Amino acid sequence: MAAVNLRVTSPIRLPSAPARSHYALTVIYVTTADEASRVLAELLRQQPLGLDLETTGLDPLQHRIRLLQLATRAGRVAVFDLFQLPVALFTPLTNARLVAHNAVFEYTFLAAAGIRLEVLHDSMPMYRVVYGHTASLQDAAHHTLQLAIDKTEQVSDWTTPELSAQQLRYAALDAWVAPPAGRCARCPLRQHLPAGCAGAAGRCPVPPRRCPV
Repeated sequence: MAAVNLRVTSPIRLPSAPARSHYALTVIYVTTADEASRVLAELLRQQPLGLDLETTGLDPLQHRIRLLQLATRAGRVAVFDLFQLPVALFTPLTNARLVAHNAVFEYTFLAAAGIRLEVLHDSMPMYRVVYGHTASLQDAAHHTLQLAIDKTEQVSDWTTPELSAQQLRYAALDAWVAPPAGRCARCPLRQHLPAGCAGAAGRCPVPPRRCPV
């Protein structure tokens, strides 16, 4: 089973996984408007981006978005804290190419916050087309990437002022896994590549410009 080695630039440090057979992610936790604008502009030059949200509940009309995560194919993940950032900063996402798993959740929460995504792809039906059944993000990651995702933090307290390292790690992984869970599941070369090939982490032997999906 593949492990994940995350390097968080600020303000926390996450424990590293064993060096062998791992996916290397760089995670930045963003809490200021100036940094958020700069990081978002950089990420938008690397589309498509994985998208995920952590919220204080399941009702977009009653609950709030706590974290908005965006991930690049190269393994960079930005975790934006919307308890400290105005949602309006993320208006440029309206026309961005984004991928989420069970994307209706992200779409409805962002729409309720005033941001309507126009190019949002859902890796859940991508996976279903290939395998004939629906899979959670956890199961899709296990099947396509040989990656185990611990979902314990999904039900943790997302209203707490200080988020834990485990919460940020969980949030970052969910955003990063969504695109390959759908894209790599459809890859016609998959049967010829090592199990758990890490296309999203830049370790796939197929150059991005020749990626068949």
